[in-house]
Amino acid sequence: MGAMYDTGFRQGQSPTGGSSELNPAMQKTLRQNFASVFKGAFGEIYKAMDVRLEGEDEDRLIFYIKKMDAAAANELLKALKDNKGRNFGNALRAMAFRELAFRGDNYNVSYSKTNFVDWSFNYENYLSELRKAAERISGAVKTE
Repeated sequence: MGAMYDTGFRQGQSPTGGSSELNPAMQKTLRQNFASVFKGAFGEIYKAMDVRLEGEDEDRLIFYIKKMDAAAANELLKALKDNKGRNFGNALRAMAFRELAFRGDNYNVSYSKTNFVDWSFNYENYLSELRKAAERISGAVKTE
Protein backbone atom coordinates (compact mmCIF):
# COMPACT_ATOMS: atom_id res chain seq x y z
CA MET A 1 0.00 0.00 0.00
CA GLY A 2 2.85 2.36 0.83
CA ALA A 3 4.35 1.75 -2.60
CA MET A 4 1.03 2.64 -4.23
CA TYR A 5 0.98 6.01 -2.48
CA ASP A 6 4.65 6.62 -3.26
CA THR A 7 4.43 5.91 -6.97
CA GLY A 8 0.92 7.22 -7.38
CA PHE A 9 1.82 10.70 -6.32
CA ARG A 10 5.43 10.95 -7.38
CA GLN A 11 4.73 9.95 -10.98
CA GLY A 12 2.45 12.96 -11.28
CA GLN A 13 5.17 15.44 -10.37
CA SER A 14 7.07 17.22 -13.06
CA PRO A 15 10.84 16.70 -13.41
CA THR A 16 11.47 20.28 -12.33
CA GLY A 17 9.86 19.65 -8.95
CA GLY A 18 6.78 21.70 -9.77
CA SER A 19 3.34 20.31 -9.29
CA SER A 20 1.30 18.65 -11.97
CA GLU A 21 -1.66 16.34 -12.00
CA LEU A 22 -1.65 13.00 -10.22
CA ASN A 23 -1.16 9.83 -12.22
CA PRO A 24 -4.32 8.17 -13.62
CA ALA A 25 -4.12 5.05 -11.43
CA MET A 26 -3.97 7.13 -8.27
CA GLN A 27 -6.77 9.39 -9.51
CA LYS A 28 -9.00 6.36 -10.08
CA THR A 29 -8.28 5.00 -6.59
CA LEU A 30 -9.04 8.39 -5.08
CA ARG A 31 -12.29 8.66 -7.09
CA GLN A 32 -13.42 5.27 -5.78
CA ASN A 33 -12.65 6.26 -2.20
CA PHE A 34 -14.27 9.68 -2.63
CA ALA A 35 -17.52 8.18 -3.92
CA SER A 36 -17.50 5.55 -1.19
CA VAL A 37 -17.19 8.20 1.52
CA PHE A 38 -20.08 10.18 0.06
CA LYS A 39 -22.20 7.05 -0.32
CA GLY A 40 -21.63 6.16 3.33
CA ALA A 41 -22.17 9.66 4.67
CA PHE A 42 -25.25 10.46 2.63
CA GLY A 43 -26.64 6.95 3.02
CA GLU A 44 -26.84 7.48 6.78
CA ILE A 45 -28.70 10.77 6.40
CA TYR A 46 -30.69 10.30 3.20
CA LYS A 47 -31.65 6.65 2.85
CA ALA A 48 -33.07 7.27 -0.64
CA MET A 49 -29.82 8.69 -2.05
CA ASP A 50 -27.36 6.63 -4.05
CA VAL A 51 -23.86 7.83 -4.87
CA ARG A 52 -22.00 5.92 -7.55
CA LEU A 53 -19.34 6.10 -10.21
CA GLU A 54 -20.01 5.44 -13.87
CA GLY A 55 -17.92 5.28 -17.00
CA GLU A 56 -15.14 3.00 -18.14
CA ASP A 57 -12.66 4.85 -15.93
CA GLU A 58 -15.21 5.47 -13.17
CA ASP A 59 -14.81 9.19 -13.79
CA ARG A 60 -18.46 10.23 -13.60
CA LEU A 61 -19.77 10.96 -10.07
CA ILE A 62 -23.52 10.44 -9.85
CA PHE A 63 -25.84 11.52 -7.04
CA TYR A 64 -29.18 9.78 -7.55
CA ILE A 65 -32.49 10.33 -5.76
CA LYS A 66 -35.62 8.88 -7.32
CA LYS A 67 -37.50 12.19 -6.98
CA MET A 68 -34.56 14.49 -7.75
CA ASP A 69 -35.58 17.84 -9.19
CA ALA A 70 -33.85 21.15 -9.89
CA ALA A 71 -34.42 22.48 -6.37
CA ALA A 72 -32.98 19.35 -4.73
CA ALA A 73 -30.02 19.28 -7.11
CA ASN A 74 -29.27 22.96 -6.49
CA GLU A 75 -29.46 22.55 -2.72
CA LEU A 76 -27.21 19.51 -2.82
CA LEU A 77 -24.66 21.23 -5.04
CA LYS A 78 -24.73 24.30 -2.81
CA ALA A 79 -24.08 22.14 0.26
CA LEU A 80 -21.20 20.35 -1.45
CA LYS A 81 -19.57 23.61 -2.54
CA ASP A 82 -20.41 25.60 0.61
CA ASN A 83 -17.05 25.99 2.32
CA LYS A 84 -14.46 28.70 2.36
CA GLY A 85 -11.72 26.58 0.77
CA ARG A 86 -13.83 25.31 -2.14
CA ASN A 87 -12.27 21.88 -1.73
CA PHE A 88 -15.09 20.09 -3.51
CA GLY A 89 -14.13 21.67 -6.84
CA ASN A 90 -10.45 21.05 -6.11
CA ALA A 91 -11.12 17.38 -5.34
CA LEU A 92 -13.18 16.82 -8.49
CA ARG A 93 -10.42 18.42 -10.52
CA ALA A 94 -7.47 16.67 -8.82
CA MET A 95 -9.13 13.28 -9.13
CA ALA A 96 -9.85 13.89 -12.83
CA PHE A 97 -13.60 13.50 -12.71
CA ARG A 98 -15.08 14.01 -16.14
CA GLU A 99 -18.62 14.71 -14.95
CA LEU A 100 -20.73 15.37 -11.87
CA ALA A 101 -24.42 14.53 -12.28
CA PHE A 102 -27.56 14.83 -10.19
CA ARG A 103 -30.19 12.39 -11.37
CA GLY A 104 -33.67 11.21 -10.64
CA ASP A 105 -36.22 9.17 -12.53
CA ASN A 106 -37.35 12.30 -14.40
CA TYR A 107 -34.43 14.65 -13.91
CA ASN A 108 -30.79 14.87 -14.98
CA VAL A 109 -28.33 17.73 -14.78
CA SER A 110 -24.59 17.44 -15.16
CA TYR A 111 -21.47 19.54 -14.78
CA SER A 112 -18.13 19.15 -16.50
CA LYS A 113 -14.43 19.79 -15.90
CA THR A 114 -14.89 23.44 -16.83
CA ASN A 115 -17.19 23.87 -13.85
CA PHE A 116 -14.71 22.15 -11.54
CA VAL A 117 -12.03 24.65 -12.53
CA ASP A 118 -14.46 27.51 -11.82
CA TRP A 119 -15.26 25.99 -8.41
CA SER A 120 -11.58 25.57 -7.49
CA PHE A 121 -9.56 27.85 -5.26
CA ASN A 122 -5.81 27.71 -4.60
CA TYR A 123 -5.66 24.49 -6.60
CA GLU A 124 -1.86 24.18 -6.55
CA ASN A 125 -1.92 24.40 -2.74
CA TYR A 126 -4.60 21.71 -2.65
CA LEU A 127 -2.44 19.38 -4.78
CA SER A 128 0.57 20.09 -2.63
CA GLU A 129 -1.34 19.23 0.56
CA LEU A 130 -2.77 16.11 -1.07
CA ARG A 131 0.75 14.94 -1.91
CA LYS A 132 1.95 15.66 1.63
CA ALA A 133 -0.89 13.61 3.07
CA ALA A 134 -0.05 10.73 0.73
CA GLU A 135 3.60 10.86 1.76
CA ARG A 136 2.61 10.70 5.44
CA ILE A 137 0.35 7.71 4.73
CA SER A 138 3.11 6.07 2.74
CA GLY A 139 5.61 6.61 5.56
CA ALA A 140 3.21 5.28 8.18
CA VAL A 141 2.45 2.15 6.16
CA LYS A 142 6.16 1.47 5.59
CA THR A 143 6.98 1.66 9.31
CA GLU A 144 4.40 -0.96 10.27
